[in-house]
Amino acid sequence: MHGKPFADVLLQGSADIPAGDCGDPIKVNLGDIGYYRVEYGPKNRAALLNAFAQMPVDDRLNIVTDSWALVQAGRADPSSYLALLDALDIGDHRAVWDQVISSFAMLDRLARDRDERPIIQAYARAKLRPVFNRLGWEGGPADDDTALLRASLIRALGDFGDKTIRAEARRRFAAFLVDADSLPNALRDAVTHLVGITADRSTHDTLLSLARKTTVTNERLRNYFAVASARDPELAQATLALTLTSELPDTIVPGMISAVASAGEQPQLAWDFVQKNFDALLAKQGPNFRDQFVPNFMTTFTDATHAAELAAFAPSQSTSGGRLMVARALESIAISGDLQARVLPVVGAWIREHKP
Repeated sequence: MHGKPFADVLLQGSADIPAGDCGDPIKVNLGDIGYYRVEYGPKNRAALLNAFAQMPVDDRLNIVTDSWALVQAGRADPSSYLALLDALDIGDHRAVWDQVISSFAMLDRLARDRDERPIIQAYARAKLRPVFNRLGWEGGPADDDTALLRASLIRALGDFGDKTIRAEARRRFAAFLVDADSLPNALRDAVTHLVGITADRSTHDTLLSLARKTTVTNERLRNYFAVASARDPELAQATLALTLTSELPDTIVPGMISAVASAGEQPQLAWDFVQKNFDALLAKQGPNFRDQFVPNFMTTFTDATHAAELAAFAPSQSTSGGRLMVARALESIAISGDLQARVLPVVGAWIREHKP
């Protein structure tokens, strides 16, 4: 760090490597080119955080991703990751903030129906809103990093309950219905998604009409998946019923059901629907629905009860491929459940003590 020479070291077994003066920031995996994680001791980690702003973006990203991975693996306390976020600059690169958004999204998913969720969402909004305020709603070509980060922030903030972002998304969508050119392409996915999750019956029907009218594939998918993201249970039921009709291309039916469970936050509703209509869905979708979709879908859950339901779901256990996918899904559910039980209480307590 600080312009000092670096060395490439290939170890066979173990070795002692001179690392400079005590307290110097020593960064392993310089440039984030190695496919491995690095766990630093407390002193070296503190030194790295002090030098964080001077690191190239690749190394800042490497430290952020390693820190979150170590939390997931149970090798680091969640508070160490949250403390690291305080070292981030609001002007940091899109790749760094996208990683932060991803970790917040995982915590938010794990916290669904738990007391920690409002606290986590408020913390995520507090961390991400200044980044968005720097960028604003306008500006830049659709394919540059600023535009991509802007769209990610809008979607994330809306998902985390930012009322101002949601209201502005609805306003811009209403203007789009009058003049399509008023909404830049770079924002259409994020805005339509937020309109979808907050949709009432009228908005739901408008999105459905847009999906049915257009002949442009990405526009159809954008609107259909916004329809599936509605968090109103009655609208979710209507979307699920639609998957049994001939209206939807067979290729998007699994994604629509998954969207009801994930973005629409109606996993039990979707699972009940799959079980009730399994034979009809299997006839439309083929064996992959049984062997792959069902196990993958069940990873939406994190509890032992639903893991047991998957293990006992005979159709997915009827082939060797299905049994393999079920085993993988059960492992994934167990990992999520462990992360939920181990991390969320610590995160909730840390946020209460360190409110932004």
